[in-house]
Amino acid sequence: MASTLDRIAHEAGRLLKFVAAALAQEEGARTFVGSLGWELPPGVDDLGIAALDLTKVIAKFDALEEAQSTNADDSVVAAKFADLLDEVIRTVSALRATIAGFSATGD
Repeated sequence: MASTLDRIAHEAGRLLKFVAAALAQEEGARTFVGSLGWELPPGVDDLGIAALDLTKVIAKFDALEEAQSTNADDSVVAAKFADLLDEVIRTVSALRATIAGFSATGD
């Protein structure tokens, strides 16, 4: 049975997989930011989020999904959850670093 931490890792992986799909589309960054209710500043096409490499977290998420769907041994599934959580943490850290690089000027 999955722990709360496992479930959090799974849902975060699912969210990041959705974000990756959204960013992969034409004008993905603009569409993604717009889906959050924001607009990119005039003349800006991306805020740096399109440069995030989400392929590893997607691969870890897919590996977990496959292990679960094939009824893999509990130790294998637990290892896949741990791998996913580790990659989610790395991805969130990279996202935080990207956000830390933002600057805004007052109106």
